[in-house]
Amino acid sequence: MIEPNALQIKGFKKQIYWQFIEKEIFNHAHSVHCITKQESQYSKQLAQTNTFIVPNGVSAKALTNKNNINNVFCFIGRIHEIKGLDLLLRAIADIKNIKLIIAGSGIKQYEDYILNLIKTLKIENRIEWLGFANENIKYKIFLSSCCTIVPSHSEVLSIVGIESIANSTPVLITRQCNFNEIEEFNAGMIMPDNNPDTIKKYLLKMLDSDIDVMSKNAYNLAMEKYDIDIVSKKILDKFKQIITLKKR
Repeated sequence: MIEPNALQIKGFKKQIYWQFIEKEIFNHAHSVHCITKQESQYSKQLAQTNTFIVPNGVSAKALTNKNNINNVFCFIGRIHEIKGLDLLLRAIADIKNIKLIIAGSGIKQYEDYILNLIKTLKIENRIEWLGFANENIKYKIFLSSCCTIVPSHSEVLSIVGIESIANSTPVLITRQCNFNEIEEFNAGMIMPDNNPDTIKKYLLKMLDSDIDVMSKNAYNLAMEKYDIDIVSKKILDKFKQIITLKKR
């Protein structure tokens, strides 16, 4: 993951690995596969390399029996400080009619911090804590949620965001997650930051939005930009192009 905030986590080890191993690989590669424009730009700052951009892909499923219960939101992902879950909980504490499904796992110490925060905020009765979620459980979560919230401090590209739209579920996500198509397709909303007041403001906006329209737009976005067949073909075509150029 070539992204500034991600590279700072265990930064000393990553710096050593970059300087002595990965930088040489980048410099001698014919091209580096990046999943966003931002990752491509940052890769070029770090090394003398060509890049091409193809995002991650998923299998899109139209949820014909989806229940868009307007006050049920979900958070799916690693339970880690960079994901901004603590900020989301503080925002939800001020909106009494919102329920949140949390699915994911992490280091026990941070999980305990989040669980204690839920108790401190007195929102236990509005939180459903599921722990690690496999694909079947995630499918059921998307089925019963009106929106997936991604309040991360930073991500190259949110995988759960792509999975969400592929399951016809709109996304409320931070600008730092590099998912601008959400706004372009009206498949959810993009928050300028993950300050609790900002999250609260956008949660209230989502409650007043036409979730059914956003759900259809989310699925259309997934089919047009992130469907696994389309993405696979783009990658294969690019590799063939690179091999052809190498033979000349």
